[in-house]
Amino acid sequence: MLNTGQSVALDYYQQLTYQALNETHKYTEQMEKQGKVNASKRNLLRFIGRSMNIKNSVVDNLYILDDPGIVWDDPELDRINKGLKDTFDIQLRFRDLDFKLRIIQDNLKLFTDLLQHRESARLEWIIIILILIEVVNMFWREVL
Repeated sequence: MLNTGQSVALDYYQQLTYQALNETHKYTEQMEKQGKVNASKRNLLRFIGRSMNIKNSVVDNLYILDDPGIVWDDPELDRINKGLKDTFDIQLRFRDLDFKLRIIQDNLKLFTDLLQHRESARLEWIIIILILIEVVNMFWREVL
C-alpha cells in the first residue's frame, strides 16, 4: 500500500510541478520577448511561495528513500517492496520530479534577483529625486 500511495502522491506532485514549470516558462518567455517580467511583486512572491510549498511538501510527505520498518527484518517483504518500487518506477519518477523542482528553484533564484534589482533601482531613483529636491531647495534659499 505504501508503494501505491507513493505512486499516487508522485502523480499529484508531478502535476503541481508541471503547472509550476508552465508558469516559469511564461515568465521566462516574457523575459525573452520583452526583456523584463511583467508581473507584480505580489504575484511573483505568490508564485515563489507556491513553488517552495510544492518542494517542501514533497520532502515532508514522500518517504521515497525510506523503506518501511517491517521489510528490514523480512527478506521476502524486502524483495516485494523493491519489486513494487521498480514496477511503479518510484525512484525514477522521484528523480525526475526532483530535477524539475531544481529547475524551478534555479528560476526562482533568478526571479528573486530580479525583484531585488527592481526594488533597488526604485530606491536609487527616490534617492536621486530627494537629492535633486534638496539641491533645488538650497538654490531657492540662496535666491531669496
